[in-house]
Amino acid sequence: MVGGYWTWWSNAPSPARLHPAYNVLYLFHAEPDPSATYRGEALRWRGPRSTTFRAALADWRSAGGCVLLTVGGADAQVPLPDRVTTQRVLASIAALHTELGGFDGVDWNTYEGDPAPPTSELVWASAQLKRAYGPDFAITTPPAPRVASDRAHCRGMLDAGVLDLVAPQCYDAPGSWDPGEVAGTLRWWAAGLGGADRLAVGVGLPGAVAGAPTGPALPAWERVRDALPEIRGAYAWDLSADAATGWAFAEEVGGAIRAACPPA
Repeated sequence: MVGGYWTWWSNAPSPARLHPAYNVLYLFHAEPDPSATYRGEALRWRGPRSTTFRAALADWRSAGGCVLLTVGGADAQVPLPDRVTTQRVLASIAALHTELGGFDGVDWNTYEGDPAPPTSELVWASAQLKRAYGPDFAITTPPAPRVASDRAHCRGMLDAGVLDLVAPQCYDAPGSWDPGEVAGTLRWWAAGLGGADRLAVGVGLPGAVAGAPTGPALPAWERVRDALPEIRGAYAWDLSADAATGWAFAEEVGGAIRAACPPA
């Protein structure tokens, strides 16, 4: 897979104008709705939902692209303390699925603010989503680079049979963007998950990640691919930054990934 996060506030390009190397589009993000007490909904999407945007998403999906709705993220923790709250989150996801004209999976970004995500609730919620939308409805997650509780959580979801892709945010840590360091992080994940066939790697693009390690992505990708040939691909944070460089990530890394990886 060659993925990219589409951030509604950053003037990201329309799905109709994405570089053709991309085949996974993360819509960032469904966040807690501050008016939920009054509206009975748990999440909101502040991005576009116009006819034009919905048509562009539909066309991109029809051409083979995969659209994932990210739930949560930085400064948008979605707590799931009990089943009632989880059911409200699922109802919100269903409403957004209708409003946006459909998407192909949910990206649980539930690592902000808590020491560990609520594994049992996310297992249950993911199973409900697959039951509602079919077994091919993708469940993905972008954990921190090296947090033992995140790895244990992801292993629990994998063992429950509800997680399709784990894509650590390898830019979300202090330090240099070193190919050997990135490959070591992915090997650590593969050891904890029992293999790399459900792994991808998150790449932070210059101009998109303040204070986090960024650098040429191709050497890091090549080192990871050599160490873990079964890895599924990479994603970029974020698409607007890649577009601003003339699609450097897509041009330099996308082709190599599409040639070397099985379909996500």
